[in-house]
Amino acid sequence: MITCICISEGRPQLFPIAYQSWLDQGDYRKLRAMLVLIVPDTEHDAYWEATGGRGAVGLAREEGQSVPNEIDYMVRMSINNYFMTWDDDDWSPPDRIARTAAALKETGKEPVVVSYNKGFFVNLRSLNGHLVECDPWPLWGGCLAWNRAAWDLAGGFHNRTCPGYDRSFVEDVQARGGKVVTLEGGEGTLPVAFSHGKNVATFLRHQGRPMEGDLRKWMSAESFAAVKRAQAWLIERRIFPQWAV
Repeated sequence: MITCICISEGRPQLFPIAYQSWLDQGDYRKLRAMLVLIVPDTEHDAYWEATGGRGAVGLAREEGQSVPNEIDYMVRMSINNYFMTWDDDDWSPPDRIARTAAALKETGKEPVVVSYNKGFFVNLRSLNGHLVECDPWPLWGGCLAWNRAAWDLAGGFHNRTCPGYDRSFVEDVQARGGKVVTLEGGEGTLPVAFSHGKNVATFLRHQGRPMEGDLRKWMSAESFAAVKRAQAWLIERRIFPQWAV
């Protein structure tokens, strides 16, 4: 089974984008996948309203704990061998779990990390964006997956800087002889990270080829509706993303 770890705080209006893209993966029981949503107790109701109680396990986020430490706690507590981060404000392509799980299992017991080698950065107000290749950084951090052997090899995520913990983790796995697998894709089969004014990492340094496609054609009707609701929330509150197209 693969554990999908979603850690969030203060973004219940944006989370439905990520959650719906998880539902769009298909029958999570057949995929042998579980979504663990870690949010503060004070925001539990707001997030759970977005899930409708379907297909997620909830845990309370410990006050003062960093995202890397929360991930480590989840890995230590789990009996599963495969893990992936599920960013609370990104859209994942509908075959992400299936492709990632296949790549993880193909390596057997060898330490391995898996992610995409490119993705889209999209302004949530305008829905325009760029295709960005992860060069020289080889992997899309928001869609990182790994097996327990890689976690053991790198010494976990604890005390790594956030943002940047994902890159540091992959670099340690590589430096110690682990394997890195990149997933290829195009419009509709690559992840989408939204700039919405509440991002942890900056989008300002990223440049790439302008996005040609239409998000409506890439996503399920339910996922696109979640994007439009989040867009309306930004516009209503006059929130302007830091990165504009």
